[in-house]
Amino acid sequence: VATDARGNAMTATAETLTVGFQTVPATTLIVNASQGVISRIVLTAGNVGDVKVNSIKFTAATNTSLNWNSSASSELGSIKLFSGTTQLSTTKSVFTDAGGSASDTVTFTGVDLTVPKGKSMVLDLKADVLASTDTTIYVGVFALTGTTYIVATGLSSNTTIYGTGTDASDSGA
Repeated sequence: VATDARGNAMTATAETLTVGFQTVPATTLIVNASQGVISRIVLTAGNVGDVKVNSIKFTAATNTSLNWNSSASSELGSIKLFSGTTQLSTTKSVFTDAGGSASDTVTFTGVDLTVPKGKSMVLDLKADVLASTDTTIYVGVFALTGTTYIVATGLSSNTTIYGTGTDASDSGA
């Protein structure tokens, strides 16, 4: 005897992580200053579930498109990522000099930050501003459509997710 199966339609959804930036006024950076805020990133988890951020890659350039060379590798040092007063990951000595016309980068791995579902967290990227600093440097995340810039894990689904949003064209420095 055949019978109809009945039930409700279900839609599978996954956790999400949206990335935004708050502008950091240039007046906050002082030559020879220790731990000035050079970028402020806002991470927002969607309403499906908590998200654990694993790594974040920042880019520094001399233009607002973040796609041109910079001198960040020689002008910013002791780079740290903070959530409030808590340092995330390890201190990076300098931005990696990409050479030529490529942008400099710094990647924080082992971030281990959980963003609760439906909530936002603000992170500050801080650096020592060295005496040789004499130019404008833009710092942000270059490609939020790529899979290497912000990597996270959905804690309910245990799947890898990537930060999405509008690339930061001028979030600091």
